[in-house]
Amino acid sequence: MRLTLGILTLLLLLFLFFPLSSPPKLKVVDSLGNSLVFSTPPKRIVSLSPEMTLEVMLLGLSQKLVGKTLHCPKEAPGIVVGTLWRPNLEAILRLEPDLILATKEGNLQKEVQALKRAGLPVFVGGEKRNFTDIQLQYLLLAKLFGKEKLAREQIRKWEDTLGKLPSLPKKRVFFLLWTSPLIAVGPSSFLNHMISLAGGENICPKLGRYPRLSLEEVLRLQPEVLLVSEKVSLPSPLRSFPCIPFPDRFAIPSPDRFVQGVKYLHQRLRCLSSSKTYNTLQKRR
Repeated sequence: MRLTLGILTLLLLLFLFFPLSSPPKLKVVDSLGNSLVFSTPPKRIVSLSPEMTLEVMLLGLSQKLVGKTLHCPKEAPGIVVGTLWRPNLEAILRLEPDLILATKEGNLQKEVQALKRAGLPVFVGGEKRNFTDIQLQYLLLAKLFGKEKLAREQIRKWEDTLGKLPSLPKKRVFFLLWTSPLIAVGPSSFLNHMISLAGGENICPKLGRYPRLSLEEVLRLQPEVLLVSEKVSLPSPLRSFPCIPFPDRFAIPSPDRFVQGVKYLHQRLRCLSSSKTYNTLQKRR
């Protein structure tokens, strides 16, 4: 009996001084400074952001996507719950998500606040000015799901791919996103970093991510190459410049699309050394 009491006393002391550890919690702080804590990885995700949707899929978590916007990739699973700017709160609530993914750049603040007031946990991604910003967001998202090791392995491969691209003589590039009004890619956009890594020099003279310019300002710049969003029709005065169409799929700032975009631009810029390629690209416009 004394032996049993002794064992029980010892066990009690061990419990008091060395309590059983609870499972590690998954905690991240989003771009708005809000902390999100989960005892287990989220199981039902509604993504209101195309890049976030792609990143969930990159992490091998497609099965967790229960909702998405009209602007998210068509191949992504999930029910459409509205657009980037007007998500349908009622449709989202019916899906009973345990995580909403949004971004500062793509989603309206008032819509994000409405989701939070409804009691939904919302992770808001930050601005992407370069590939580093894109990687950091991807790692934060991976942390929420306990997938940091996978994410770091993928990032190493993407960086290795970029590091193996041969250097090119810098070409003066102007990236035209839209013509009415004329909107360009500025130095604060991740697309500026894409141009630089591909062997170009963005000559947009105005600060910001996507500044507006006049046609006369662009003509004065005399770019060696025009990058043009694939859905944009060039104004007649700009059609004399060598032109590279830029597919919309590379304008989504997920890490894989960024690397694919750099490779695409690098290949096109390298090909521009021959006049034959110039003519081919011009005819495609």
